[in-house]
Amino acid sequence: MQMPPSATRCALTGRKRGLTLAIALGLALCAPLGPARADDPPRAVSLSLGQARVVARQALDKGDAKTAVLMARGLLQADPNDTFALFVLAKALEVQGQHGAGRRAAARAFRASTAPKDRFMAAQMAAGMAYADGRYGLSQYWLRRSMDPAPTQALKDQAVSDFRRVRHANPWNTNLRFTLQPSDNVNSGSDNPYFIVDGLPWYGIHSPDAMALSGTVLRLEANSSYRLRQSERSVTRLTGQVSTKRVRLSSEARAAAPDLSGKDLSSTLAEIGFDHRGAVGADADKRGAYGLSGAIGQVWFGGDVSYRYAKLAASRSFALSDRSSLRLRAEYELRDDADAANPRSDHVQIRGDYALRLPNESRLGLGLVLDHADSDRGNITATHTTAFVSYDFGQAVAPVDLRVTLGARDTDFPTYFVGFSAIPGGRQDDAVFASLDVTFSEIDYAGFVPRVSVIAQRTRSNISRFETSSTALSFGIESKF
Repeated sequence: MQMPPSATRCALTGRKRGLTLAIALGLALCAPLGPARADDPPRAVSLSLGQARVVARQALDKGDAKTAVLMARGLLQADPNDTFALFVLAKALEVQGQHGAGRRAAARAFRASTAPKDRFMAAQMAAGMAYADGRYGLSQYWLRRSMDPAPTQALKDQAVSDFRRVRHANPWNTNLRFTLQPSDNVNSGSDNPYFIVDGLPWYGIHSPDAMALSGTVLRLEANSSYRLRQSERSVTRLTGQVSTKRVRLSSEARAAAPDLSGKDLSSTLAEIGFDHRGAVGADADKRGAYGLSGAIGQVWFGGDVSYRYAKLAASRSFALSDRSSLRLRAEYELRDDADAANPRSDHVQIRGDYALRLPNESRLGLGLVLDHADSDRGNITATHTTAFVSYDFGQAVAPVDLRVTLGARDTDFPTYFVGFSAIPGGRQDDAVFASLDVTFSEIDYAGFVPRVSVIAQRTRSNISRFETSSTALSFGIESKF
């Protein structure tokens, strides 16, 4: 490297055999041993690795980031995984305002470190520089990485608090949910092998693929939104969602119904929309909040387009007391079937949810949902009424979070056809369901916790094809904050 006439050349001599590093530094680090002339050759000062570390630390303490960077890079020539040098490099680059390069050095320090406190420090440095660079999503990633090696609970709690603040600053908000669900009825098949309507046999026996088949359901849901506008009392977001359901039939199910595949039962949904939420008055905790949303989307079933839809929704929440609240929501959805002769169907849903906070952070919930579908196409017009009660045990069963839900659903199709025959009185289904959700909140990695659910449902119908029962065990991973 060509040096100015007044500069000296400093050599870092490693203690390992055959290791010599050349680093060019200015007079601030290695002053000439006598008056320098233009024709004087550069003189060298040898530093051991230990001495180089001292010089690097002193340079950082004095705010001489340039020297610290040069020394750190020299040390890294000797050992690319030198965590001390990586920390010095990251901090010096941060001082210089080179947040991207500093973050990458901190990331290298994280990977090279083995001590939890060092990994915590490296992840925190990377998060801070990502935030300073406006890379909020990357900052959230590194804050999550810092949680697991945090030396104390207080530092972990602080990382969680910082994560929430960065998430609030980040215009993007993304949530992922993954579940794996073994089930004894992945196709909503019948329990009864005979086709019976109102107690009378009609069409003999059900086909094998109409019977309950076991298998495994994999679900992946991704929700993302971008904040378009925010004020003290409201926020408006552009929203998007993609959810997939993939089914794998068991070997017994494949043998029983060889003409049916898991792909035939799989589905995908994709939508884009908006969401606007605001406070009613100056205090949402006292006067409640409102919401307006809309979306357009498409659903695929069995690999083919099933229907397209557009929907609008409005909601209003009320604070009934310091411990109780009520939320009302109404939604209208227009569907356009991809293949039907009369493709249009209109769907309206009205929902109410009541929540009551109890001692020990437990919570009681009550819900009522009314759905109505209307169409000129057969077997679509129907009314569904669902009522449920849920109880969250709070701290009573710590360290796990336990939630129990019980409910019932009534479905009425005033007109229903089997083939070309109209069923007298239509179709009526009565279902009961229950679920037990267990979240292991103390077993977390980077803020993600495992969740196990047991789900059971039983349906009785005047048409035996729709008499079903199912039991499923669901395994999932979700964020705890």
